[in-house]
Amino acid sequence: MPPLVASEKLVGFMMSGLDSTHSEGANAGAEALRFFKAKIRQFEDVFAAQFPVSRLKAAVTKLGDGYERVTMNCSPTSAAA
Repeated sequence: MPPLVASEKLVGFMMSGLDSTHSEGANAGAEALRFFKAKIRQFEDVFAAQFPVSRLKAAVTKLGDGYERVTMNCSPTSAAA
């Protein structure tokens, strides 16, 4: 894509979202987060098709005096199972 067209698409996305009817009522940050998560999911699907993949899940335990303990558990994704 030529640089001018690419920058116009980027500016259009930043100002109005990917699709103005889809992002109605959502702020730009929420729309950008939705877009980012969709791209991460897409990458994970492609990557998991090629390699064994497991996702880390955080388990938060509340301790006294406002402290928290975070432990990471490994759980296989459905594509790797």
